[in-house]
This record gives sequence, structure tokens and C-alpha cells, in this order.
Amino acid sequence: MNFKNIAYWAMVIFLAVIFVMSGVGKLAQMEMWQIIFVDEWNLPAWMVPVTGVAEVLAGLMLLIPRLRSLGAAVIVMVMIGATGTHMMAGEWARIAVPLVFGTMAGTVVKWSLQRGKAAAEAAAAEN
Repeated sequence: MNFKNIAYWAMVIFLAVIFVMSGVGKLAQMEMWQIIFVDEWNLPAWMVPVTGVAEVLAGLMLLIPRLRSLGAAVIVMVMIGATGTHMMAGEWARIAVPLVFGTMAGTVVKWSLQRGKAAAEAAAAEN
């Protein structure tokens, strides 16, 4: 197994665990998160369950090969929103985490699509 494969699987598993846990946390502690979303970030309260469900589903999709690139793309979108939210709130020290997670998810999207293309080319070569 080469470095790229190890890095790919490490990112997939890491992001899946982080986003399932984060989403479940938002759903389990919804009232607390709604206060943060509304009072600190000036966002509507309904965004908490939407974000929580998106994070859980994206994390689970990472574990399903056919849905992996879609799940990673959802994470990229959520992290773009998180980065923008922290920037608008002036929380400059907090933008590093969504930038790193979003970059990791973007890398998973790219590598998943490359792996799918390589598999399709290999299957076509057999026929």
C-alpha cells in the first residue's frame, strides 16, 4: 500500500468519525447549539438540525464507496459555510479547522473520482 492510499483511507475514516460525531452532537444538544447559532453567529435556529443532519449523512456517505465523493462534497460545502460564518463573526482564530477539514474533504472528492475513473478504465480494458 502506497502513501497516497494510506492518506486517502486515513482522511476518509477521520472525516467520517468527526462528522458523524459532530452532527450527532448538534442534534443531541440542539438547544445549546441554537443559542450559539442565533446569538453568536446571527443565524436562524433551523440551521442547527439542518447542519447536524447534513454532517451525519455526509459522514455516513464517506463509508459507502458509491456515495463517498458526494459525502465529501457535502462536507466541503458545510465547511465553506462554517468558514464564512467564523469570518463574519470575526472569529479569525476559528477558521483553521473548517479550512483544514474542507481541504481534506476536497482531496477525498478528487481522489475518489480518480479511483473510480481508474476502476472503470480497468474494467473496460478487461472487456
